[in-house]
Amino acid sequence: MGEDPVLLTARVDGIIELTLNRPARLNALDEELFDSLVSALTALLDDQDARVIILTGAGRAFCAGLDLETFRTFAAEADAGERPFGSPGEVGTGKREPGRGRRVVQTLRKMPVPVIAAIHGAAIGGGCQIALGCDIRLATADAKLALREADYGMSPDMGGTQLLPRLIGSDRALEMIVTGRIVSGAEAATLGLVTRVCDDPLSEARRLAAEIVARSPDAVDGSKRLVRLSDSVTVEAGMDAELQFMSRNIGSANQSEAARARLEQRSAAFVARSTELPDIGF
Repeated sequence: MGEDPVLLTARVDGIIELTLNRPARLNALDEELFDSLVSALTALLDDQDARVIILTGAGRAFCAGLDLETFRTFAAEADAGERPFGSPGEVGTGKREPGRGRRVVQTLRKMPVPVIAAIHGAAIGGGCQIALGCDIRLATADAKLALREADYGMSPDMGGTQLLPRLIGSDRALEMIVTGRIVSGAEAATLGLVTRVCDDPLSEARRLAAEIVARSPDAVDGSKRLVRLSDSVTVEAGMDAELQFMSRNIGSANQSEAARARLEQRSAAFVARSTELPDIGF
């Protein structure tokens, strides 16, 4: 029998659970896990049956960041006069093309459905940045979140310098980044780094996912896109996008079914997310 896959996927009623599965390494990120995440998330971008994604980790941690063996490999290559990252095929510029971790976070943010991170144990470095790419973060009070790249002479490269300040402010974000300070799940909730604290993040994520699935998939899709859009446009431009979405959504099959079900006090029977709604971007 072969080794267990580094990423487990389960699907129930439109809820997709992705579980980082390197528990002996606290789900630390290596090249195989990066590749598996990119592949799985890219496939879900066009999955019309997906309604919510839950991201969690097997064993004692969410994700402890980049695997230490990878750092040792980088150091060995540097000692040999090579840069670990660069343009493949160009002598002396490194063996890897940069940006794999960034693609994980970017794909999470582009996902047309909500992504919920269920965080327990360590969410460090790349693990914390993956959580930042999710829409909703649920954590235990004793979870440990940090960006520790400074310990290795690095800065975050998976969106941490851009996403963390948007959540907790530039001063607090810079303090965490340049010191590598670890914050508990409880403190992270007070800072706004996690959405809320709960005893069992995975169970709460499943409950929340079931609540989301009971809503119109088009309304959920549009709401996520509009909230993401607020990162990069003026309030006026965002309100224009709201109006554009509303004018196409009202009267659509799923909106009409949601309204009828509400008025008739029954469960709604939605069809797949519409592919005809306006592209309002992120």
